[in-house]
Amino acid sequence: MAAFDPTQQTGQQPFPLSNDVGTDIVESEENAGSQEGDILDIKNMKKNADGNYYCPWEDCEHKESRRTELRKHLKKHVKPNTCHICGKDTAERRDLQRHILSHHTPSKDKKKYTCSICNQTFTRDDNLKKHQTNMHS
Repeated sequence: MAAFDPTQQTGQQPFPLSNDVGTDIVESEENAGSQEGDILDIKNMKKNADGNYYCPWEDCEHKESRRTELRKHLKKHVKPNTCHICGKDTAERRDLQRHILSHHTPSKDKKKYTCSICNQTFTRDDNLKKHQTNMHS
């Protein structure tokens, strides 16, 4: 199989990205012109000959048939949402909100979800559901 050439899609050279890119990216106007921010702007990207969009990230061979799905995938590389308290980066805004609730909200203000079988408590309802499925089903 021939190596993917991102210049076929955009007409531009791929970003010289490394594993540590994105550690301080925040979705904001101030980052709109940065290379890391530009990688999420794929509206001008064209499908490759096989009908797919390919990830332009160095050493990534991920492909999607829809541009919107590729953009979701790219957020895994860039992680444009940064916690203002500890600096943790997340791909999606909802993940950042969940992180802040789980790690930076005082215990007295957190909702508690309690297992009706063993009384173990959780700060997130999805973790309670996973627990019940894995431990009590």
